[in-house]
Amino acid sequence: MIKTHKDGFSIRPVVNNIQSPRYKLAKFLTKKLQHVLELTNEYTAPNSSHAAKVLTKLVINQTHRMATFDIKDLYGNILITEIIQITANKLEMKRIDPETRRELILLLDLVRNQNYFQFRDNFYKPEKGVAMGSPISGLVAEISLQHFEGLIIKHLLEDGRIKYYTRYVDDIMMIYDSSKILQEDILSKMNMFHHNLIFKLTPEQDNAVSFLDLIITKKCSKLNVNIYRKPTTTGMTLHATSNHPPEHEMVAYRALVHRMHNLPLSETHRKAELETIKYTAKRNVSSTRWINRINNKIINRNKEKQEKPRDVCSTDNPKWVAFIFHNPPNPECNKHLQKL
Repeated sequence: MIKTHKDGFSIRPVVNNIQSPRYKLAKFLTKKLQHVLELTNEYTAPNSSHAAKVLTKLVINQTHRMATFDIKDLYGNILITEIIQITANKLEMKRIDPETRRELILLLDLVRNQNYFQFRDNFYKPEKGVAMGSPISGLVAEISLQHFEGLIIKHLLEDGRIKYYTRYVDDIMMIYDSSKILQEDILSKMNMFHHNLIFKLTPEQDNAVSFLDLIITKKCSKLNVNIYRKPTTTGMTLHATSNHPPEHEMVAYRALVHRMHNLPLSETHRKAELETIKYTAKRNVSSTRWINRINNKIINRNKEKQEKPRDVCSTDNPKWVAFIFHNPPNPECNKHLQKL
């Protein structure tokens, strides 16, 4: 996969592991380790909306600075042998019985040894790292980064040198106190964790940084957020003249409008974003009436939620049942379903 938004157009290897001998084993092992290890995810952000809501509630001062960090080729630089030792230590801390620990580590080592792929009639086996596409690659990366955070970041947060830290996979955003530590010192400490993991620092410019799809700006003692689009963004969606149902064409716009309402944007930024979405629709020959309809529907739904608190014990909540699709539909079945 070519990363066109980065200098040099770096390539990230993505391997389809579904047909590989280790796929089912890696999938089983991932589920088992997630259950046994109970990774805390203390510093991870599930999505940009969660990060934005936390950031807008922070109170900062004049010495606080923002910075983002990116890890160069995270998946390709993880040393699995060290991850196996870290995993063994975590299993021991969880007081997992020795026999189960031994079997889990044996399976993890087996998956590691089958880290090979085929490209143009040649087989390759990397000396380090895991390829994206394996069920276990995300878990291995998470174990590595949570170990890093426990050794480096936790102490900087506890003594106040870092005020705020969050991470989404390999994208990191932090707010540090420049009167207590310099950004160069933070970068040096992070790069000392392991020689394979190289962190790249992007400092704030004009009191703003970009993180995920957010642009975060300092204003007095508060942080404001707005939606960020990369320079390589094309604004292309399913064209209105394509042979797709209207429901498919509206999926992208529905997601954009939902994001606009889920983020804590100012009224000015929300209006500007709505106009951007309408402009994108016009470029793809889609009707802006659909955008207004989606927007009004979400506004009305949010008002109803505020006016009527949700009662978890209420029987008015709809119940959903899954049915196997039959073509053509059974008219008798449809008649009974419409009465529900």
